Amino acid sequence: MRSPISIQPNLELLSPTFRCYYAGDRSQNLGFTAHVRHLLGEPATAAALAQLDSQLGAAGASLRGLFSLHDGMTLFRDTKSDAAGFELFAIADWPSKTAEMRESLEAMGVDLADMPEWFNTGVVIGQVPESANYFVVGTAGDSAGRLYYVDHDGFVEDPIADDAEALMDSLVVDPAQFMYDRGCYTRYSDGETNKQWIPKQYVNAASS
Repeated sequence: MRSPISIQPNLELLSPTFRCYYAGDRSQNLGFTAHVRHLLGEPATAAALAQLDSQLGAAGASLRGLFSLHDGMTLFRDTKSDAAGFELFAIADWPSKTAEMRESLEAMGVDLADMPEWFNTGVVIGQVPESANYFVVGTAGDSAGRLYYVDHDGFVEDPIADDAEALMDSLVVDPAQFMYDRGCYTRYSDGETNKQWIPKQYVNAASS
């Protein structure tokens, strides 16, 4: 296993931005630059890490490294609206968020008994903000430690990452593509019009 992940070295950038096109523009002209920021939680307390261990057991090994550094985070948060690209909940919120996900899908008419085992035994750890779609970590059998994405518009049984390191790597390598692959729910604002701006290219101080 790799050393504990820290989002800080990867995303602590002087001026992170996205070049965006507005929704409905088939030419995808990059006509707006959205400025974003990252809201990183404080390191998890010993009590919170004990709760993580209790909920996930051995399946939480890679997540423990991440949450020991940041007990929750919101990444790619728009500076002109509440839009954001990715969120991990604080450990204390996992039980209520897991119940929320199951109740939400059941209200949509989903028969939870027909869902795969990882859905019914997994734990919600995050979401794509404003999407009602969740990131779930499997806790049993072959799913243990793997990350799944519960998309109410297009449910897929296969994992999106084998562990937390792989999930965060895919996010950091190409944030815009990661958001697009999760359903393109993240739309930024120019603060002046009603246009919804879709992120296409991530730019940081080192590459700009």
